[in-house]
Order: sequence, then C-alpha cells, then structure tokens
Amino acid sequence: KTELDKKIKIPSSMPENIDLLEFGKLKELNDKLKIENELLTKENQRLKIISEKIIKENKASKQLIVELLKENEKTLHDLAKLLLDKEVVDAKELDNLLKADTSKESTSGSSEIPSFQPDPTVAFKKIDE
Repeated sequence: KTELDKKIKIPSSMPENIDLLEFGKLKELNDKLKIENELLTKENQRLKIISEKIIKENKASKQLIVELLKENEKTLHDLAKLLLDKEVVDAKELDNLLKADTSKESTSGSSEIPSFQPDPTVAFKKIDE
C-alpha cells in the first residue's frame, strides 16, 4: 500500500487491486443505495398506514350496510312479495309500500338511518413521520 492509502485508512477487507478512485465510487454508490433504501422503507410505512385506514373504512362501511339491511328487512321482504305478485310495480305502489313500512317503524321505534361519512381523501392526506 502507498503512503496515501495508509493515511486515508482504507479498510483492510478491501482487495489490493482496487485503487482509491474506484473505492470512492463504490462508497458513493453505497451511500446512494442506503438513501434509496431509507426512502423505500418510509414509503412502505406510509402505504401500510394508508392500507390500514382503507381496511378500517371498508369494515365500517360493511357494518353500516349490514345494519341498514337488518333495519329494512321487513320492507325488503314486502317489496319482494309485491314483485312476485305483480312482476311490475309502478312508482305509486312503491311509494305506498315504503310509506306504510316507514309509518310502522316510526310508531314502533326509531327509523333513523345511522350516518356514516367516509373520508374520501384518506389516501391523499400527508402522513406524519
């Protein structure tokens, strides 16, 4: 090794046939790869958070749909029976059916539809690091 090699403290594991210029290029490339790896790790973490939020929103939506179907089960059965009997239902008949079922629900309890406001921008919000 030359005097310059000894002063720069080149790692002993480095092969003898690599000169300082090549070593510098390899080190620079290694540093760039480390930075890119850190960026990819942060992006993967961000995508994981977004995926978890989407899954949470989907579960809430599914739960709301099941609740709405259960709350309106009688109306849906009445509509199915009406369609089996008549095959074609006009708007007036449909309105009468819905009004009749709604008036029965309002006397027996609350027919309030639960509100659900999904956040459509959830995937686009900046995530704090």
